[in-house]
Amino acid sequence: MKHICSLFTACLLLFAACEKPLVVGGNDDDSHASERNLFISVSGFNVVPFDVSRASADLKSHCSRLNFVVYQNGKKVKGVNQVASQADFGQVALSVDEGQYDVLVLAHSANGNPVVSDPEKIQFTNDDGFTDTFFSYEKVNVGGEGSAMEVVLDRCTAMFRLITTDNVPDDVVRMRFYYTGGSGALDVVTGYGCVNSKQVVFFDITDDMHGKPLRLETYTFPKSETSSLKMLMQAYNSNNDILYEHELTDVPIQMNRVTEYTGRFFDSSAEGGENEGGKNGGEGGAPSLSIKLNTEWGGTLKGSF
Repeated sequence: MKHICSLFTACLLLFAACEKPLVVGGNDDDSHASERNLFISVSGFNVVPFDVSRASADLKSHCSRLNFVVYQNGKKVKGVNQVASQADFGQVALSVDEGQYDVLVLAHSANGNPVVSDPEKIQFTNDDGFTDTFFSYEKVNVGGEGSAMEVVLDRCTAMFRLITTDNVPDDVVRMRFYYTGGSGALDVVTGYGCVNSKQVVFFDITDDMHGKPLRLETYTFPKSETSSLKMLMQAYNSNNDILYEHELTDVPIQMNRVTEYTGRFFDSSAEGGENEGGKNGGEGGAPSLSIKLNTEWGGTLKGSF
């Protein structure tokens, strides 16, 4: 009992010290500060580091937004949205009635916040973008003395990565990825994607990217343990004309893994292969693809074309 009271008091002091502790997406406001009895903090990530620089990185290097959502009987009762510029990023305090709840913590770097009213369908949009995403979904019982919980977040996305071995032409100003087979919505009960999405991502090509190989990355929620994407990649000029395009079919994806394709994208003299592609390549201009695995994230599925 003394331990619980001490923890509760420590949490109150922690949040009282913050000038403006919450960006509230639910019913709490500063008038409820003395009534807050559910304290949540993010303590880490269950991931293989993306690269060496992220091996010991802090919360802000993994995400720019956090969503804290409290559900009861499948219905949202409280929600707090945070951005990385907040001093208390990763910690929230809420006032809730006594009872049992399901608590979702979602970490991502989208341009906006997803729709979180249904835990079985956390919906991101093409406009907000699809980013590396992590989550925790746990039960908590809030009694008369309150409850404090630390959560560790798990990655729930798969990444598709394109690396070109040829250089970006000067007339390419934008790239577009259009892909199906994954999901833009997450069921946090199962941890998998839950809808058939048509995902679109645009990438601006700046002057300093011309004359160099290109590396682009995008994300999706796999809908099962093993899923596959159909991926259309297009390069545009300033008049919005398609200069180059390649289509990949049956691209394997897995949660916490990177699927990487490497090869000539812009070179119209590329030798033919077994897949579709190469709008300006003419006969024999299609890419040739294969897959390999390494240790970035949980592993990287790699191919060349």
